[in-house]
Amino acid sequence: MATWLEIRSDSPHRTESIAETLGGLLRGGDLVTLDGDLGAGKTCFVRGLAQGLGIDAHEVSSPSFVLVQHYGPGERAPGGEPIELVHMDAYRVESPDALRGIGLDELLADPTRIVAVEWPSRMAALLPSGRVEVRLRPAESEGPASAEARRILIRDRRGDSREARRLREALAELHGAADAPSEDGERCPICRTLLGETAADAPFCSPRCRMADLGRWMRGEYLLSRELAEEEE
Repeated sequence: MATWLEIRSDSPHRTESIAETLGGLLRGGDLVTLDGDLGAGKTCFVRGLAQGLGIDAHEVSSPSFVLVQHYGPGERAPGGEPIELVHMDAYRVESPDALRGIGLDELLADPTRIVAVEWPSRMAALLPSGRVEVRLRPAESEGPASAEARRILIRDRRGDSREARRLREALAELHGAADAPSEDGERCPICRTLLGETAADAPFCSPRCRMADLGRWMRGEYLLSRELAEEEE
């Protein structure tokens, strides 16, 4: 069974650097899933993936309001083909029907694209198990940067032992990655209850926690890590 690697990040810059290393190790057709609470740094991580693929990181923004963004193709050309990064955010997906028309199967099968999905639990039944999983968790830290400290957990489930070893060695050498304590699954961001694979209210455990999350938004308790574009205001 694939094991988790853990890397500590103390800043968005370091998080992007870790993701850039990972992006440089991906192949066309790979899927990367990104799990973490609101503000955990998922879009920041995607910017790093873009840099690893030779794509201008300034192209990357949260796709929350349009579901899918396409970036690139980048200058890096594994196998002689330029790679495009497809960035999906399933936070507002209510059912698989909402994904009809975007050609998800075709995107995942395209060897000239890499797909990165935020909030993968919202579309778990539609995603293949062969993927690179990334989880961003808060990390204890001292000093003014503690709010930005993260535990970044990465697991390679693509099924290629040679590629998995290459990924592990690169992340260990460049970023100090080490085996992580067992990760027992995704948890509700409100009450931390462990979720099942296809929780109906994912990423929350219940309608009550979903409403609690909405209440936090209404009270202004969430801070955005980037400025809003005009079309999002």
